[in-house]
Amino acid sequence: MSSIINFVFRKDDEKTFQYAWESYTKNNALPWSYSPRFLEYMRAYSTFISDDLSFVCLLNNRCIAIAPLFLEKVDGRLQFSF
Repeated sequence: MSSIINFVFRKDDEKTFQYAWESYTKNNALPWSYSPRFLEYMRAYSTFISDDLSFVCLLNNRCIAIAPLFLEKVDGRLQFSF
């Protein structure tokens, strides 16, 4: 049996991304900064975020990793930060 790894980006499939992110955060000890509410807050109130490239990694449809990834524009330059 082969393993299938998929990457689901928030902007490509919000429903699958959100479900996987929430299930992962509920089942793993993570800092509060990985909570869905904190990420929602960052998207709503950060003046620097240019694009949300956050993604989840699924192995055989089970979330095995999450990655918050914001592209920010600071002082006219694009950067990954946060």
